[in-house]
Amino acid sequence: MATTNITDEDIQDDPFFATGSPCFQEIQLNETQMEDCTPLKHYDYFTNSDASFIISFSALGAFAIGTAGVLYLMAKRHQKEGEKLRRAQRKKSVKKSVTEDTSAVHHSLMAIEWIGKKEGERNILLKFDDHRKQILVRSSQNKPIRTIDLSHTNEVTITLSTDKRINFLLLHVPKESYDLVLKFDNTHHRQQFHDKLIGYLGNIGIGQQQNVKKEEEIFKTAKTKAKRQKLLDRFFRIIFAHAFNIKGFEEEVQMVSAEAQDIITCELTKTEFAESLSMKSNSTFVEQMFALVDKDNSGYISFREFLDLIVIFAKGDADAKAKLMFDMYDIENKGCMSREDFKNMLKSLMELANTSLQPDQMESLIDSMFKEAGLHNVKTIRYEQFKQILADYKDALSYSQLNWQGADIPDAAKPDKVAAHKKRECTTES
Repeated sequence: MATTNITDEDIQDDPFFATGSPCFQEIQLNETQMEDCTPLKHYDYFTNSDASFIISFSALGAFAIGTAGVLYLMAKRHQKEGEKLRRAQRKKSVKKSVTEDTSAVHHSLMAIEWIGKKEGERNILLKFDDHRKQILVRSSQNKPIRTIDLSHTNEVTITLSTDKRINFLLLHVPKESYDLVLKFDNTHHRQQFHDKLIGYLGNIGIGQQQNVKKEEEIFKTAKTKAKRQKLLDRFFRIIFAHAFNIKGFEEEVQMVSAEAQDIITCELTKTEFAESLSMKSNSTFVEQMFALVDKDNSGYISFREFLDLIVIFAKGDADAKAKLMFDMYDIENKGCMSREDFKNMLKSLMELANTSLQPDQMESLIDSMFKEAGLHNVKTIRYEQFKQILADYKDALSYSQLNWQGADIPDAAKPDKVAAHKKRECTTES
């Protein structure tokens, strides 16, 4: 009543009892007139149902196990059918490759290459080249994948798996990019390949070390392409951080000390060097540049050798780059270059720029360059004459950079950034 506008006159004196009220109430209820409360109860579903529940859950478990078993059998069947299909494809590809390359009939072998845990496997064709001391790895379509060069080593390591189906073989060649891990359909096929490999290595005078490991250990210790690429990324970043003194990459340089064994001892193969330039390994420019940089003729480019090359392009002037080009095509190391060598140099530079000239246009260009330098009738030139020919191109040569598209390098080390930096330096000095 305190919160409404009702007055005392609006309700009866005792609102809990109906006396003389139009609202009829027969009797006032009390606790003696009410039923007792029903007590709380629970129902045990397992009581007297033990057998039925045991049978029900057993049936469900048997169904789950049966389903898993059927799926497993289906997977195994699918795997076997896949293996049969792959074997048929390999036989077909080998037959086709042998038909196309009759010189390799006795050296063509098929296998499955294990690339890595994430990368999986692929069908490959292997060919032994006795003359070049190389193992050629080709795809099932007979396209080149990689070349394993054995001409710069005296010994290789062969590791055989010892568990499960005993079908894996790992070939490790020192300084090669990554190991060759092969999987065979059965032990007999692996033994056949192993015998032929041993025979081939004996023919070319390469020694072997034989090891045995568990399959999982082979996978764990194998030097895969993915592991090699990770190492090369570090290799290139540290090289360029050193050469260009790039700020913000101090940790890259400091890692040289922490990972000296992995980084400083890393050596590039010719294929990796070509890939860092986005070029083919058999291109003239790559052949000549690699031969020049590989000062110890080891067949590989060391950390120091590669750094020396980068420093020339990072900090070298036009004369330093001209000397590098001259030395690249001074084939016999006599301090002179023939017109033919000069022509080969121009061809390789055009190859680098993805362009070319007709033979008569090339001869006209060379005649013009020699004539402008006052060397019209000269057949052999020395370094000073070489600089004389390139005098009109000195500025362009000073800004020239190799395009390291294949390498994971900082932006500051890319050709356009380096050239812009050099131009700013020249402007400041002038």
